[in-house]
Amino acid sequence: MQKYGGVSNYIANLIKRIEQKNFKVIVPCLLYKNRYAKNLKIKSISGFFIPDYPKYCAQIIRILNRIYFLLFVLIKKPKLIHLSYYTTIPKIFIPKDCKIILPIYDCIHEKLPEFWKSDSELKAKKNAIKSANFYICISKNTRNDFIKYYKVNKDLNGYRIPKQ
Repeated sequence: MQKYGGVSNYIANLIKRIEQKNFKVIVPCLLYKNRYAKNLKIKSISGFFIPDYPKYCAQIIRILNRIYFLLFVLIKKPKLIHLSYYTTIPKIFIPKDCKIILPIYDCIHEKLPEFWKSDSELKAKKNAIKSANFYICISKNTRNDFIKYYKVNKDLNGYRIPKQ
């Protein structure tokens, strides 16, 4: 998790609103530095806040958080997973009746591929899109771009644009 940013803000506010509706939310993140999560006093994070990751430990913490998340999914068998970014979950970990929601923030990599040195993020995004059951596009433009570049079947997949 990052300290601040648009994705972090979106996820923190989503959790806060879901909790206000008395739904059970669990964010399996062993170690996090996200200020939105800390400042909103989100009750559902099952981990520990650290103000900053120790020098040279960010990659190790990402790996630990990934393992923690996969074990959580394997043991708790959630019915719904709302990913925060373009993460893929190996099929062996996903419960049969579990649905995956993926927010689509933009299609900038698809629109301007010449500006990206590596296509690893785009590959991760494509894999996440393949494994998701439902998409939330953050704007009408993003929705139009998403449909254009991914040619997803509107009848099989859901789309929602948050109210402005």
